[in-house]
Amino acid sequence: MKALIKIIFLLILGSSMIGCATKGPSFPEFAPSINELSQNTGRIYFYRTTVFGAALQPKVKMNDEIIGTSIARGFFYVDKKPGNYQIMTTTEVDRKLSFILEDGQTRYVRFGVSIGFFLGHVYPELVSPEVGIEEIQECNYTGDLKTSNDIPAMSGITTDNIKVNEKEPWTGKWKVDSASRFNGIWAMKQEGKTVKSIKGSDIVFKGKIQGNQLKGNVDYSGDFLPFIIEIPSDGMSFKGSLDYFGGIQYILKGNRIE
Repeated sequence: MKALIKIIFLLILGSSMIGCATKGPSFPEFAPSINELSQNTGRIYFYRTTVFGAALQPKVKMNDEIIGTSIARGFFYVDKKPGNYQIMTTTEVDRKLSFILEDGQTRYVRFGVSIGFFLGHVYPELVSPEVGIEEIQECNYTGDLKTSNDIPAMSGITTDNIKVNEKEPWTGKWKVDSASRFNGIWAMKQEGKTVKSIKGSDIVFKGKIQGNQLKGNVDYSGDFLPFIIEIPSDGMSFKGSLDYFGGIQYILKGNRIE
């Protein structure tokens, strides 16, 4: 009887692999938007490489606090103060993992799936950074749709007090160096309170100047992605954010080169 139950369970798990693709950017796409660790903090990546048992998606608890969900081919991360931590997932049983997080340390927790009596077990295990960083590359982000990056407001700046070589603030070429797939050279043209930018032939954004910000939408292969950029105080650099699919936030930073 127990063997029959396991066979049925395997069939259910196998069928759950079909059509359960994880949405969200891949790790290489998402990584540029992740902040550097702050002082007195460590980072823990949680990921699950296998699609076996994709229908099993237990909540992940850290010291009794829900921090995410274990999803097939997905990953998320948390930044925490140094200390002792216990990770727990629950299906028909609780599976736990305990470890110490040190200041400045990055740890990797991988979720595996094993056969249970009625349900499968999703269990956490600690892996080395070398193994973790290699395996997580094929996973997609499943955490909070907004990263912890905050774009500080540049107060006291208006379009009236910015002058760069007699040009409008947004006319010229800018090198965007931290926007993942949106990086490169952006050629911008300001006409009054409207700005248009063309990068090659694959990205165009149009925006309007509102106070000290440039707001608009990027036309990226037919998809319109909202962005907000702070008008540069020095006329030579800028920073802002762009919401990629699903609300993932990319941080925009760049410098005028022409």
